[in-house]
Amino acid sequence: MTMTTVMAEPLIPPEVPKEKIFYVTFGVMYRTEPHPMGMTPDGYVIIVADTYLDARYKAWELFGEYWAFLYDHLDTESGRFNPDSKYPRGVLAVYYA
Repeated sequence: MTMTTVMAEPLIPPEVPKEKIFYVTFGVMYRTEPHPMGMTPDGYVIIVADTYLDARYKAWELFGEYWAFLYDHLDTESGRFNPDSKYPRGVLAVYYA
């Protein structure tokens, strides 16, 4: 069985600047225990927001303390976060702040 991932960009309207796209990941502990909102470390959530702080507030609003990291476009450009690696389920949801 071949698993393919979904690039994040096709799920976001093309007019949204990359600086407004943020990625939320979830801890590996949710491989063995259920995440309160059904998330998994095998995927990530996109939050479209004006600023990093707005995206962080939205992540807390949505997931409380049950998320791991928040990445931005600089993280994707530097390779610190690659949406197409380590996330076989790809995009789990898209939210707007």
